[in-house]
Amino acid sequence: MNTTPAMVDQLVISDPGTPGDAMPFDAFNLARIFDITEPAGADPGLTQVYFDREDGSTSVVDRAAALSATEASLADVVGVRIEFNGRIESAAVADVRFDLRLRPTLRGSGADVTLEQSPIVNEAHGSVSDLGGEYGRYAEDQDDAVIALESPTFGVTTTKSITPAQQKAADTSPVTVRLGVEPTGSAWASQTTVTEGDATFWNVMDFVGVDPSFALNDPIDQVRIEVIRGAVFTGDPGDGELIVTGYTEDESNWETAVVGTAAVIQAWSEALSDADGIQALRFTYSAADGAPIVHTGQEIPLLFERRAEMRSGGEVPIRT
Repeated sequence: MNTTPAMVDQLVISDPGTPGDAMPFDAFNLARIFDITEPAGADPGLTQVYFDREDGSTSVVDRAAALSATEASLADVVGVRIEFNGRIESAAVADVRFDLRLRPTLRGSGADVTLEQSPIVNEAHGSVSDLGGEYGRYAEDQDDAVIALESPTFGVTTTKSITPAQQKAADTSPVTVRLGVEPTGSAWASQTTVTEGDATFWNVMDFVGVDPSFALNDPIDQVRIEVIRGAVFTGDPGDGELIVTGYTEDESNWETAVVGTAAVIQAWSEALSDADGIQALRFTYSAADGAPIVHTGQEIPLLFERRAEMRSGGEVPIRT
């Protein structure tokens, strides 16, 4: 922010604030610059971004190039300086925002990044200068913040609902089963998986298809659906002795049925004939480019109908 009472020619933001102080970039990589907002009075065409590199060199790009720079091209950056030029108004504010990615090892020593390095101090420096008058004018300020490192936590929340919850004996219309999954904790997930593989449920229900309302939540843009066919259900579930062979306990029993967007999944679903012998379903959600899906929950509505006979044999029991 230009806190002087007059216009100035230039405003500069530097990170880290002290030249050669690469402490934040020792433990972090610059992942992207996603916003550069010029202060009032600055000419966007004159904005320049300086990247200080590990080898001591400095590259200079304009605003557009800085915003489009890839993470790979920024991996060796150890300092960033943004210069705004023009006739910058008093009290005008410049704003620069970028993402950092924690490195597995320290850039300088190669040692592992651990909680012992926490907190990491990050100091930024700002300055304004004006070439008018006999000697010109210059002012500067700096501020710091800390980045605390924490042990990652990793978890998942799964939900399931069936609508309607009850049916009359003569009503064999489809019911809607909604399966939800959401990653939790501080660590970012690259994919989430939810399985509909309850043998007791599948013993009495047939899969009809995916409800047409199914949609993927950004940044999730694809789902892999795996199925089990050919399992053998035996025993008497009424006595708690339902036995299923060739089922979810063996990873080799799963086969990939389809991978794609919601539209692809819907087309696959509509092409199914008599549930295509499916006896279990597994859904894995991800972003096609491998990006983390952060804390994005995903739900899929599935249609099932009650069987006339159990897979294990005998009529489906009806509560009276």
